[in-house]
Order: sequence, then C-alpha cells, then structure tokens
Amino acid sequence: MQAATWRRVVTWLIAHDAADLGLTMDLSKLEVVTMEWLIAGAYFIPTCSMWCAIEDRHRMFRLRQPL
Repeated sequence: MQAATWRRVVTWLIAHDAADLGLTMDLSKLEVVTMEWLIAGAYFIPTCSMWCAIEDRHRMFRLRQPL
C-alpha cells in the first residue's frame, strides 16, 4: 500500500516539475500536496496514507520529517 501511495506522490511531484523537492519535503510543499488532494476530492484515509508514505520514505533515508 505504501509503495502505491508513494507512486502517487512522485507522480504529483513530476506533474508539478518538483521532483527534486520530494526528498526532503518541507512543510510548505506538504501543505500544497495536501490541499490539491483535498480539492481533487480525496478523503481523509487517502490523505493520511499519503502523509504516511512521505514520512516512511523520509524515515527510510534518515531525513528530517516534514511533519
């Protein structure tokens, strides 16, 4: 599940020409991703899954968490 959600995050980053900002993602970029997902109609569970996927990827590479 996390890998599929991470692919959605990467797809969003590429679509917004921000692939270099995926790791390490700061809070402002996380807010933008979250707002776009909510505007697009994402519910609470998919949004939480996206946050978890981003946190897991940061944790995997021992980077600072955006939240």
